[in-house]
Amino acid sequence: MLVRRKQGKTASVQLRAALEKLGDISLRDWILMKLDMSNALPPSELFPLRWRCFLEDNRVLDIQETVYKGKIRPFGKTKSSLTTVPIADVLANENAEYREECRKQGKDTSPDGFMFPGRFGEPMDSSNYRHLSCTSSHRNRNWNCRS
Repeated sequence: MLVRRKQGKTASVQLRAALEKLGDISLRDWILMKLDMSNALPPSELFPLRWRCFLEDNRVLDIQETVYKGKIRPFGKTKSSLTTVPIADVLANENAEYREECRKQGKDTSPDGFMFPGRFGEPMDSSNYRHLSCTSSHRNRNWNCRS
């Protein structure tokens, strides 16, 4: 049985509408949000991604590691955590654009470099990311962020 969403909107239309409301955010944050929302990748799988994990020609992310309490692990919470995740062509193109932007800024875009590094080159900390996201311009939009 097909269940229609309120007002006939599909999940992708709702996702697109939500992303458009985000306004002016960095390309890094845009990509993180899209990966989180479209592929349901948790921070433990997103933040330790390295550039070697982005297989541009195949349009996939190869999840090879996870992070837990700041430590990189070659295993995940479940057997399916380490997997290959297909990404949309648009997102793959944005990811390639982001890599070029990072390269121009002098950031490490070598295969072993983190796609989303923290201040000191290590994987981002999910609690810091959530805090920074909420304290940026989003707070002015009355989003439900913790103080």
